[in-house]
Amino acid sequence: MRGFLSSTFILALAASAAYARLLIDYHGGDDPKNLGAIELESFNLGDHVAAGSGGSDVFIKAETDTTLNRPALHYKRSEHYRRAEMRILDHDIEEDKTYFVGFTFRLSHSRKGLVFFQWKKADKTAAPQQNIPFHMEFEGEDELTLGYTTPGGNGSQRKPVWHGKFSTGNSEIDVHSVGFAINTANDGSGWLEFYLDGKKQTFDSGKDRLENVYLLTGRTYPKIGIYRGEAAQGDESNAADHTFNSYVYRVQISDSSLDEIAEAAGLDGGSTPEPSSTTMPPETTMPPSTSQEPVPTETPSPPPPSKPTCSKNKKRSRSRRHRIHSAK
Repeated sequence: MRGFLSSTFILALAASAAYARLLIDYHGGDDPKNLGAIELESFNLGDHVAAGSGGSDVFIKAETDTTLNRPALHYKRSEHYRRAEMRILDHDIEEDKTYFVGFTFRLSHSRKGLVFFQWKKADKTAAPQQNIPFHMEFEGEDELTLGYTTPGGNGSQRKPVWHGKFSTGNSEIDVHSVGFAINTANDGSGWLEFYLDGKKQTFDSGKDRLENVYLLTGRTYPKIGIYRGEAAQGDESNAADHTFNSYVYRVQISDSSLDEIAEAAGLDGGSTPEPSSTTMPPETTMPPSTSQEPVPTETPSPPPPSKPTCSKNKKRSRSRRHRIHSAK
């Protein structure tokens, strides 16, 4: 009996230790503080709104998604507000590591310029300037892109590196799971992998890994929420089109393995990606010197990527997650 109890105790400890590797393990309905810091912003950049003071116009709060009857973190942003986002793991992301980020959510609708995820650099003026290393942005209704920013210049040298269909609305088929594997090597050998509704995506390059990228050139962290896509100041002609609701049901972040975020990322199971043997630092794009003093310039708002040709993809529904194939 003693041996049985000892073995059971050891197994329980091992399971507990494995589970504890999650940096974030958020369930819809939990206190937002368990996920990160609330960021609300009015029309102008830097015009912050204190959490809880935006009334029904802009907020982030834990409550049930009454449309689908699911506990959620509800984001609401009216037409003349710029931002409703959660800043996650600020000061905790380190160089030369691989992070695994997964989340499941539903978005009420989409429009050109709307962003629901940012891998964001805190100081956009710190050399080498790189305002948003990568982000998910709509270039049109249900037309989604993943954009990468090359460091240097004014920090906004963005281009789309993936295109695909992404449904939005009020039904189960509009619930999606997103996953990333993010390698933060800063010698030009960093890489990114992207999963949508449990399927590993192929980038526009034809590869399923975006290689030779810089994803940590300073203090950087993930942000989930609603950013941009607001109406022009004074424009009241189509408020509903610029008012967004997002419901986040699950978020998991790990620095250990893809398996640990399988639930939030919609994966049946995962495996930790191995470094690509073909990944080499780029010959022509080296990281700009970090010894120079930051240039305090205003970074322009993210321009929408140029519209590429998107292939139509079929959606396959599962019980809670729905697959969308990326454009090749």
